[in-house]
Amino acid sequence: MPFAFFVVPFFLILGGSIISFGVLLLVYTVLAIIPRTAVLGTILLTGYFGGAIASHVRGGNPIVALVFPIMLSAMLWGGLYLVDARVLAVFLLSEHA
Repeated sequence: MPFAFFVVPFFLILGGSIISFGVLLLVYTVLAIIPRTAVLGTILLTGYFGGAIASHVRGGNPIVALVFPIMLSAMLWGGLYLVDARVLAVFLLSEHA
């Protein structure tokens, strides 16, 4: 049995999936760090964390387990706003940009 099966037995995730999730997280993070692709990276990371939230809800974990992905997504968007003010214009649908 792969080691990752013992680490995450509740969700029954196989070892190869853990590596794939890690590579995806790394790629999305690199996209979020590069200024030219920061919006795309932030959107993809938000979707990634949304999947984490869905896994926790499906697994019946306590609500406290949802706090970290939600706060991290909020910090990503807040940081993107501080770097690129056009993000606020997209959310508010105003003509600030």
